[in-house]
Amino acid sequence: MIVQYTPEFRRDLRKLKTRLKNEGFPSADTIGKEILTACSDLKNNPEKGLSAADRFEIDTDMQFLILGMNIVFYRINGDIIEIVRLFDTRTDILFRMFGIESSDPESEEYWNE
Repeated sequence: MIVQYTPEFRRDLRKLKTRLKNEGFPSADTIGKEILTACSDLKNNPEKGLSAADRFEIDTDMQFLILGMNIVFYRINGDIIEIVRLFDTRTDILFRMFGIESSDPESEEYWNE
């Protein structure tokens, strides 16, 4: 198996490391390395991640890994594992990754009270 990183993932990782450094986290580089190691480890166990289709009840071939406060989305194409995106768990992942609104009027009304 070969692991390939999309330009979007590389950009996401750079942004994460920059944000962590700007926030004073001395472990920013370590976190980046841990994410890359987890992605590289998919070569040995590509099915390690969770199915986004099952978890979010959507039509997609994406899988994901939860790595601390981050989520890595990837897909398997034959012998290639394509690492697609990296998100902070505090973001609206469904919208940013799939364009799906994850809130409904009832929950918005609840939180605005």
